[in-house]
Amino acid sequence: MAKDVAVVFVHGMGETEDDFDEAIKNRMYRRLGGPRYDRVYWDKAYYQGLLQENQRELFDVLQQGGDLDWTRLRKFLLFGFGDAAASIYRPEGKESIYFLTQKIIFETLSRVADALSSLNRPVIIVAQSLGGKVLSNYIWGAQQNQATWGIFGPDSDVQIPDGDLGRVIRLKTLRYLYTTGCNIPIFVSGMPLPKIKPFKVSSGGWDIHWENYYDADDALGWPLKPINAAYQKAVKVEKSINVGGVRAFWNPLSHMHYWRDDDFLDPLEDRIRSILV
Repeated sequence: MAKDVAVVFVHGMGETEDDFDEAIKNRMYRRLGGPRYDRVYWDKAYYQGLLQENQRELFDVLQQGGDLDWTRLRKFLLFGFGDAAASIYRPEGKESIYFLTQKIIFETLSRVADALSSLNRPVIIVAQSLGGKVLSNYIWGAQQNQATWGIFGPDSDVQIPDGDLGRVIRLKTLRYLYTTGCNIPIFVSGMPLPKIKPFKVSSGGWDIHWENYYDADDALGWPLKPINAAYQKAVKVEKSINVGGVRAFWNPLSHMHYWRDDDFLDPLEDRIRSILV
C-alpha cells in the first residue's frame, strides 16, 4: 500500500544496534493505532555499522591492555566521541565516513520515494544527538550548487536525480524536522558566533519546520536558538524537557532517553495525526 507520509529516524552517538528504531515505532503504533500507523512509511538511516566493529575492537584492546576504572563511562565516551570525530575526519573521498554516511541517507530517501503515494507527500525526520549534525551536513550539501565533499561533491559517484525524485533526495519535501539531544554547538563552538550558519529552512525550495528538544541536565544536548539570529529564526520551536530524572547530569546514558519521553512523543504524534486527517 502506498503511504501518505514518511517518518525517518536517524540515531545518535554511541553504541547502537540496527533495530534502534523499533522501540519508538512500537510506541507510535500504540499511540496512533493500527490503521493510522499503516498509512505511514517508517524507515531509518543507520550509519553506526560503519564504525561499531572498529570501536569494539579498540575498546577490547584497551581494556585488556590497561588498568581502567569507569569502564561503562569510558565505553560511552569512546563510542560517542569516536562517532563524532569519525563523521568529520578527512571528509573528502568516497571512502570517508562522511561520504558513506551521506550515501546511507541517500539510500533511505530513495526507499522513501518508492514508498509514498506521491513524490510530493511530506517527509518527517527525527534525528537524535549526533544524528542532528549528520543530517545538517547532508542538507547543507544538498543546498549547494556543488558541495566541497560528500555525495553532492565533485568527486561523487552517486547520481543525484532531477525532477520530483531529486526534490525528495535533496530533502525539499522534508516538512518537519525534530532534533533531540542535539549537539551541533559542540561542532561549531570554535567559530565566531556571526559565522555560524544553519542550513536554509525557508528558501530555495526548502520549507522545513524545525523543532529542537533538549534536557537542561543533558550535557550532550543543547539549545540552538541562542546561538545567533540565524538559528533563532531557523528553529521554529525549542523546548527544554526532563528525560533523565534527577541523576541525569552524571549519568550520560540519560542522553538516550528522549524517544521514550511523552514531552517529545506527544508533539510527534500530534504532527503525524494532523497529516493523516
